[in-house]
Amino acid sequence: MGTFEQFRRNAPRVPDETCPYIDSVNSEIDNVIDVLKNVVNHRGKMEDIRGMNSELRTLALYWRESAEELADMVDDLESKLEKLQEEIDQLQIVS
Repeated sequence: MGTFEQFRRNAPRVPDETCPYIDSVNSEIDNVIDVLKNVVNHRGKMEDIRGMNSELRTLALYWRESAEELADMVDDLESKLEKLQEEIDQLQIVS
């Protein structure tokens, strides 16, 4: 056996091509980056929704207070109507 053949037999194994593995890892990194971009985008949307919820609470409070004011006005008007009806009844008795 020649010297070259001896070196070749004792040489460590040549690894497989690494480029496909590097490409695969780069592809996975790109996927992770895309997912992170989506997470950041969704976080921004969640903050937008938080703002809208705050506006809805303010709107609900406005309408609740308005409804309470209107209910008080109706109560006052009903009370005045009752008094007027009593006055009419008194006037009819007198006449």
